[in-house]
Amino acid sequence: MVPLDENEPVSVDADFLIAVTEIIFWASVGDLEKLKTFCKNKAFNFKQAYDYDRRSPLHLACVNGCRNVCEWLITEAKVDVNFVDRFGNTPLMGAVLGKHDACIRLLKEKGGKVLEEGFLVSLEDSCVLNTHRTSELPKMDAQYIELIYLASEGILPGLRQSRELLSSGIVKDYDDRTPLHLAAANGKLEAVDYLLSIEVAVNAVDRFGLTPLEGAMRSNLPVRDKVVAALERHDGKVYQHGQLVPSNEADIKAPVVKQTKNFDHWEVQPRGIQFGEKLGEGAFAIVHACMYEATLVAAKILK
Repeated sequence: MVPLDENEPVSVDADFLIAVTEIIFWASVGDLEKLKTFCKNKAFNFKQAYDYDRRSPLHLACVNGCRNVCEWLITEAKVDVNFVDRFGNTPLMGAVLGKHDACIRLLKEKGGKVLEEGFLVSLEDSCVLNTHRTSELPKMDAQYIELIYLASEGILPGLRQSRELLSSGIVKDYDDRTPLHLAAANGKLEAVDYLLSIEVAVNAVDRFGLTPLEGAMRSNLPVRDKVVAALERHDGKVYQHGQLVPSNEADIKAPVVKQTKNFDHWEVQPRGIQFGEKLGEGAFAIVHACMYEATLVAAKILK
């Protein structure tokens, strides 16, 4: 199985985050020359180059049909052709959704696969083409991608430069999430405060029916309560049953409880795990297919 490890170590260096934003931006618009120039002048770790939804530069290049960028990223930058984003999509799936035949052919030649039921399979062995996932992805303005990423990382200088655009309410991602959604869900309190100060829509509803307030409430971050309080001071609400309601009147199906120090009831006993074949290996761990209480799972063994 392919693990979606959201706890993977990432750089918190501000310069690195800005560099990631630039690279993803250029990949998404197909500007190969700027991508080459940037990477020639700086030593860059592409293993950590992905956005708030774990979409890599290759994901964005494939979705937008930028074949030349895709080829360079795979052959020269040596990116992972089967990197999986937060929603279980590989770059090949993005190319299929965007109906970009040239990118599809290239990715298949380079070993590109799609993720299905936890396993990477070839496009021919997959049933994704016969499911609802083949609907086209909406196109996104490249500047929107950059602003949403900046909000998700709490990078205020970049946000301040686009105050008018942010205030317009038109900046959204593929899932109708606004910069405020991402800043709130990622616990970027200063970014939340700034966005609220310029009067962005506090109760925008994304494709999943979530407002920024509910996204913040579902997080386990230390600043969660402060983010929730900031949103509620600006009349932040939760969207349920077709209407906006205060959080204390909402019936959240999967509320997130505060973190406790006692995790004994979550502990998995190693003797109950039956290790199977090795699935992959990264810089920090080796992944095996395993059986645990008659369930197929993936186990990561730290090096």
